[in-house]
Amino acid sequence: MDAEFGGLTVGDVDVRQTDADAELLSIRGALSGDAETALRVLDGAGIKPDALGRDVIFDGRLTGQVDLLAPVEGAAPRGIVAIETEDLTVGITGLNEPITGLVGRAEYNLESGFRASSLSGALLGDAITLDVVADDDGVEVEASGRLATQNVSQLVGLGFSEALLSGAADWTAKIQQQSGLLQVLLQTDGVGIESQLPFPLTKSAATPGAILVELNQAGDAQQMTAQIFADTRVSARLDQRPLALSVVTPEIDLLDWAQLPGDADQDNTVSLLLNLERVRVGETSLKVDQAAVNLRPDSLEVSFAGEELAGRVQRLGEAPVAINLERLILAPASDFLAPPGDDPLVGFDPGSLPSARIQVSDLRRGEKRYQDLELVVVSGASRLDVTRLAFTRDGQRFFGELAWTGAPEGGETALVLRADGPALGGFLRVNESEPLLEAKAGQFSADLAWSGSPLAFSMLTATGQFQLQLENGRFFDLGNSAEVLRLFGILNIEALTRRLRLDFLDLVQPGVAFDRVSARGQLDSAVLTLDPELAMQGPSAGFRLTGNANLRSQTLNQTLEVDIPLTNNLPLASVLLGAPQIGGVIYLVEKALGTKIIKVGKTDYRIEGSFDDPKVRLIPPFSNKQKDEPNVDAVTDDQ
Repeated sequence: MDAEFGGLTVGDVDVRQTDADAELLSIRGALSGDAETALRVLDGAGIKPDALGRDVIFDGRLTGQVDLLAPVEGAAPRGIVAIETEDLTVGITGLNEPITGLVGRAEYNLESGFRASSLSGALLGDAITLDVVADDDGVEVEASGRLATQNVSQLVGLGFSEALLSGAADWTAKIQQQSGLLQVLLQTDGVGIESQLPFPLTKSAATPGAILVELNQAGDAQQMTAQIFADTRVSARLDQRPLALSVVTPEIDLLDWAQLPGDADQDNTVSLLLNLERVRVGETSLKVDQAAVNLRPDSLEVSFAGEELAGRVQRLGEAPVAINLERLILAPASDFLAPPGDDPLVGFDPGSLPSARIQVSDLRRGEKRYQDLELVVVSGASRLDVTRLAFTRDGQRFFGELAWTGAPEGGETALVLRADGPALGGFLRVNESEPLLEAKAGQFSADLAWSGSPLAFSMLTATGQFQLQLENGRFFDLGNSAEVLRLFGILNIEALTRRLRLDFLDLVQPGVAFDRVSARGQLDSAVLTLDPELAMQGPSAGFRLTGNANLRSQTLNQTLEVDIPLTNNLPLASVLLGAPQIGGVIYLVEKALGTKIIKVGKTDYRIEGSFDDPKVRLIPPFSNKQKDEPNVDAVTDDQ
């Protein structure tokens, strides 16, 4: 017959004195009822472990068998209560989510505490098994199961959406709650977890990647640390909002973080403080000291401080990404005529990049320095258009546009570049620090196209045309100033008068003046053809260079024509035998080509052979020039 005791149902109760000790009562029987009521009864009897009801909370029905020895004089009983449950909910203080649907058997020893092995239940709907130990000191739970990645993210207080974290993996957990302190250890090999978070947190489901998460709570303070994929350590205060993550990792991918989507359905704001060594931008790795990332549901902000990269990246909703950098220092580019390498962005969809507005105050690539770089980038279907491209190089402002289209079989890039200003003369150089000339005015334009991404550019594969015109300038003196001035007709009275009248500085500054330098050309299949010519016209002399240069074989096939004006100072015989003006033009060509030209008084020369060792020969003044015209086919056959 069943009876009620303190809110519990008891039945088949057998109470008797023991044969061995008349002072002890043997109490046996069955009980059932609400778990919370059972704990209250045990507490009233003074036999409930402190951890039960404090560190671990039960909700649901229990059944059990009681086998106790109770002293007649009222001292504390001893014995065992065997407990069974079919649908129990267990909550652990400090843990965000309870364990539900718990099924299994447990044993409560009034002297040593509560123990349960191989219980089965669910955590956020995922099946788990667990062992539980509870006594006066606290509670310890060891669990294992296959948990959905989103559920683990929720458990540890992170708010990344399923688009970023998905899949499921086998996890083990150890939970300890003692003296008001909670510690949770979660561990997995990562197989089954798919992460679309930016590098270095990107991972496919099939790839192993060990993760160890530790949660600690004392009072209201909650601290999380995690070791992810061996190289990355994350820590955070989970009780603070906005959530602030501290990340220690060797390297991150800037473009991927800039595209990281927010989740408008979640009211989460995440700030990341990154201690790292490098930032990766495409295939380029840059040295930095620290980066900070603020990720909100509809915005992203990234800032960098470092030796090679400093600045800020911002994204607000669907607006273009704003990139403002104080400095960006890149490795030197490969040699201008180096064979093209593999395109690092082959097969990449340019339309997957976000629209952006980019400003870089100081961009350096080796010895080359670009200032005030501006780009307006518009993303489209399988294409990316730079509708505004502007930068300053050595005092000259350049403007242009760029278009990059993608396709499975390989994309294409087109570039338009324009410049107008007096600093253009400085771009004709002997080397990076020695320009050949300066001018008071200039215009430049180039239209180029090539297969592949913008990073696949090579002079050997690009096609297009260019044009340069410089006016009212002078060649820099790369040798003996007085000799150069004499060679270029300074002794011609008419030219001297003109110079004194128009620009007296030509007499007192080293170098030789010119009225105009112009060049037009075509680039196709690694052959640069002057179309029609490279020409210089000075006060007393001029020259025209026609023909082509094979950039792949680095050979020349050109004709140099020198104009010698007849003046009152120079008779025709002097012109034919080699007047001073001829010497000046020859001097310039010698400086540009690095070789000697035979200084005889003729006006036409053939230039052939390699870039490093061109062969220059005089074309006799009364010879058949047609025989000496550049052989275009001979050059292009070397491709």
